[in-house]
Amino acid sequence: MISYNLFSTFSQPGCRQGGQRGSGNSYGLTISRATALALVLAIIFAGMMSCSSDKSSDTPDIVTENIDTVAVTEPPETQPFDKVPQLDYDGYEFNVLTLSSGINATSRFTQEIWVENENGETINDAVFTRNGMILDRLNVKILAVSVDDVYNTAMQAILAGDDAYDLHGMYSKGRAATLATMGLTRDWYEIPIIDMSAEWWNSKCSETLSVLGRLYMMSGAILISEIDDELAMIYNKQLAVDYNMESIYDLVFDGSWTLDTFARQALAVHSDINGDGVMKPGDDLFGYIQDPASMSINWVFSCDLLKETLDDEGKLSLNVNIDRVQSMLERLSEVMKADTVNIGLDLYVGLDYFIADQIYIYAIILRNIELLRDMESDFGIIPYPKFDEAQPEYLNHVGSASPILTIPITNISDDELLGNVLEAMAIASYQVVRPAYFEVALKEKYARDGETQQMLDIILESRTYNLGYIGGCSIVSVIAPMIKSGSTDFVSTWASRETSMLTQYQNFIDKIIAENQK
Repeated sequence: MISYNLFSTFSQPGCRQGGQRGSGNSYGLTISRATALALVLAIIFAGMMSCSSDKSSDTPDIVTENIDTVAVTEPPETQPFDKVPQLDYDGYEFNVLTLSSGINATSRFTQEIWVENENGETINDAVFTRNGMILDRLNVKILAVSVDDVYNTAMQAILAGDDAYDLHGMYSKGRAATLATMGLTRDWYEIPIIDMSAEWWNSKCSETLSVLGRLYMMSGAILISEIDDELAMIYNKQLAVDYNMESIYDLVFDGSWTLDTFARQALAVHSDINGDGVMKPGDDLFGYIQDPASMSINWVFSCDLLKETLDDEGKLSLNVNIDRVQSMLERLSEVMKADTVNIGLDLYVGLDYFIADQIYIYAIILRNIELLRDMESDFGIIPYPKFDEAQPEYLNHVGSASPILTIPITNISDDELLGNVLEAMAIASYQVVRPAYFEVALKEKYARDGETQQMLDIILESRTYNLGYIGGCSIVSVIAPMIKSGSTDFVSTWASRETSMLTQYQNFIDKIIAENQK
């Protein structure tokens, strides 16, 4: 394999022209014009070309050593970034407000925006390359302004009329919704240049989070942390063989990975290993384990229960399918109440038991995959099940604690610049950063077979959103606790909650509409 260091010069960031902007730690880079851009693209597409589209069980295991260097092949003649015009914004410093430290003491939410230099790590170098592409094409420097409290920092700046930040990586999504109810974020549809229908923006985000044709928070290829925080499942392939289980991969590909097939498999695989008559995590083999919080919530999304609509005047209808919810709760209750299932275990403790072959199916967030690299038994990565085979697609939500993009209402001085930079960031991230993360880091470094690579594509496409959930006023707050407890009495529960839930949700919508019509 051959690796290249294409951008090797950088400088510490200066202040934006006109004076210091914002607070916190500001990071940026200045590099020479990218005369070797074609080689950058070749490196990334080499990772993509190495991923097989063949789902045959004969696909050989992928070698995981030395994955941080990628073989070079000829890139296609045209690339998405070719759409970005050659412009000169005179070294404009585009400040993105980010969280100083992410989950598990990492700094993912800063590093996906800016890194200091190349260090040989795939994702780091892809971010560095992306920012170099934007500097070369637009003469704009991408900077991350890192703070401990993104929400309050953003709000204080906006209320003070300070244009310190061009974009927020708003952590969390609920905070972004609060800013929208205060009229402090801009409508993405007002920004020129941006093509919301393009694949570098998340169409499900724009479809589900719009309010009367206005969009106050958005996601796309810029946010690799959204892949990190997507929910999914893993299963032990060796245990599947030992217990003569049908391949879950085959079920997913056939569209028949449903509540019923999940329940059958989760209840069939178990063993009282120490023979004491008591099932205990760490001592015995469990058919299914999940943590009690986010993983319970995801069932509401995966079974496609959120169907609310707004009419042209902003009146909300919840459209709850009581029979569907009731059926889901009854099927899950059978699983959740079983002695061979545990839904109260800490997420990271459970990973240790999964590695030790003591859990068959385990609910996770995708960033946990990297913690399984030393597992001896083969494992598979799968989406949450559908409600039934009639459901058209698999659905999984992204953790509400992960960031989403918002534009402050103080950023109004140059919409053409804003649109060009956002579109360039999204396109370059789609072309360079996402392949580095998804095709190389996830698919090659951690995935163990060609089918898993295809499965990760399905999971990525399954991401969905819900405005009420982000705003803390959806039926998720009613259904998820019932899943956790194993309760099946939805009819009476909903009868007692429907009016208050509808009122709360409608008030949330009304605030967004009212504050953004002033």
